[in-house]
Amino acid sequence: MCFCFLAHTTTVSPTFSSVRSSPRVGRLMRRAAEIAAQRGLNERGYRLVWNFGPDTKQRITHPHLHLLGGTLLREELA
Repeated sequence: MCFCFLAHTTTVSPTFSSVRSSPRVGRLMRRAAEIAAQRGLNERGYRLVWNFGPDTKQRITHPHLHLLGGTLLREELA
């Protein structure tokens, strides 16, 4: 199971520093935790992954958050 949350900003930037002080980041993290709880992911766990910049293979660079869970996750991102 994967959900993607976009950090809507007025400027497009590939760096976390562009959004880290924004209250939106806290809201995204809380919303991801709410959805994880609603989907029953708290018991076995889930992973939150931020993507920033070209090394993440984004076509349009924008910060976004993935909520991954519901299955045994691979170790590469642990």
